[in-house]
Amino acid sequence: MIYDFSQAHKQSGLGIIVLFFEFAFKLLRALVFPAIILLVRGSLSSLGIMLLILLGIFILAFINAYLSYKYLNFHIDSTNNELVVQKGFLKKELVTIKLEKIQQVNLQQNFIQKILDLYAIQIDTAGGDSAEVSLKALEEPMALALKAALLEKDESLKIEFDAISDGAISNLESSPANSPVIRLDLKTLFKIGISSNYGSTLAIFFGFIVTMANQLREWRELMMEDEEDISETFSASMQFLSTGMLFGIAFIALIGIHVFRTFYTYSNFEMYLKNQALHLSSGLFSKKSNHLRARNVQITSVSQNYFQQLLGIVEIKLKQASGLKLRNEEDAPQSHLIIPGASKLEKESIVSLILKEEPLPKLSLKANYRYMFFPIAFYIGIPLAILIAYNYWVESLMMYNWLGLPYCAFMGFFIFRSFKNHQISLAENCIILQTGAWDVSKKYLVPTKIQGLSSSQYLWHKSLNIGHLEIHTAGGSLHFRYGNYTDIQKLKNYWLLNVEKSSKDWN
Repeated sequence: MIYDFSQAHKQSGLGIIVLFFEFAFKLLRALVFPAIILLVRGSLSSLGIMLLILLGIFILAFINAYLSYKYLNFHIDSTNNELVVQKGFLKKELVTIKLEKIQQVNLQQNFIQKILDLYAIQIDTAGGDSAEVSLKALEEPMALALKAALLEKDESLKIEFDAISDGAISNLESSPANSPVIRLDLKTLFKIGISSNYGSTLAIFFGFIVTMANQLREWRELMMEDEEDISETFSASMQFLSTGMLFGIAFIALIGIHVFRTFYTYSNFEMYLKNQALHLSSGLFSKKSNHLRARNVQITSVSQNYFQQLLGIVEIKLKQASGLKLRNEEDAPQSHLIIPGASKLEKESIVSLILKEEPLPKLSLKANYRYMFFPIAFYIGIPLAILIAYNYWVESLMMYNWLGLPYCAFMGFFIFRSFKNHQISLAENCIILQTGAWDVSKKYLVPTKIQGLSSSQYLWHKSLNIGHLEIHTAGGSLHFRYGNYTDIQKLKNYWLLNVEKSSKDWN
């Protein structure tokens, strides 16, 4: 089948179903808690009102879905070499994107789209703070053909699609034999789940607990009248659980949630190399397919903690130019690609692909010991001061005061590790910034990707010759703090000179 994108195209008619569920879900999510309260407090008349509201939501969602489908079309303007998207019913909107400005064309597929065999396509440039264009319901052949047209910038704008599926495109037979290929099996996914990214899972777990606690408190106030009996029942039940058991249950729940999130996000993960570009696809119910050219990578980040070191895996992030505002790492395909569990050999292959060779540091600049002063004051000094003040002015917590000593030792250990790991190195045609206390990260940057360099120095550090360096790129900034200011200035001038002399573009 041949697609001529110089002519206007619409989304698939089945896209009305996708758009309907998307809009209906947004409305239902906003009204779920008021609806529960209304049902708990109300009677049969309240149930009737809820059914009418539900019917109204479905009608409104269907009208919105139909109009969104009806009044959206897109084509590629060969004269101006740009993608043109027209949309809107009451408010007409015209979006144009120069093809040379396009950084990413990503395919995504949620559960509804997977059932209907449709794809969403997101087009991102290095400019805006959100995806420039998002088409929610394209048939697979058209989605893949449009992606090829936008990335290859074919002047004919006629893309022939030979009925190959997305699964066939990711088939390893289409990639060269020497291409670095990663497939995450169940064993590797389990290793990733028990060894990485505890912070985001902890935040989700804590948020869930707080939300449920608030809802339970509200429902208790609505449904229970005798608070004294409730307190007695609750106190009696809590006697069966010790503090240690609670921590154990919370720890197991935390690990379980993270393992589930890992399987959900990275199931069927595949990465292959084709035409000097990396292609990644992953997802259990919501499938994501990403494409990144090696030359567009701004920062290559490789991180590993102690458990990952024992299990023989590393996490790799390939950051590219983007203006997208991101909620978390897992929702960041438009700004950088995440390879959550690569082996040492796979890591070396990917780094060599991006940087042409594995960089070896020749010169390293480490942080001054004053790097630890602020973290010690903030993470140890302030909590201890609050504890002492509470003991003195409010009530004594004598039975818990002993926890202050292991807390100080724990925080002190990680602050010292962060200080020891903080350094910047110069390799052949590469800058390496190492940071981290638990997850030790190495960020690799080719000097030609530098867009700006800035150095700073606090007034009280002038006599100590201590300063800070910030390296600006289109994929983010790198920060080196509390280094020798004279050496920082030398490195800054050296890199600026190399950038000025180089004929290579940052992109």
